[in-house]
Amino acid sequence: MLRFLLVEAAQAAARIQPDWRRRYLHLAMRRHKSIAKVAMGRRLAVRLYWMWRNGCEYSPSLECGSYVGQLGTGHGVQ
Repeated sequence: MLRFLLVEAAQAAARIQPDWRRRYLHLAMRRHKSIAKVAMGRRLAVRLYWMWRNGCEYSPSLECGSYVGQLGTGHGVQ
């Protein structure tokens, strides 16, 4: 049931948000559409997990759990 709901939510996100649509179309060209839908559902689940773990709110421009593009986070060489 959870996988079904994640796939449905990912499909809705792919219809509305251009970034999610671009990622879905890229996956659908490489794999079958049904595999791409489940992959997008997994991507949504990972994003939700990181939001829950870090306690951050949803922001389409911010990738929770990723330090890419953030300066001065204290990770790596500065």
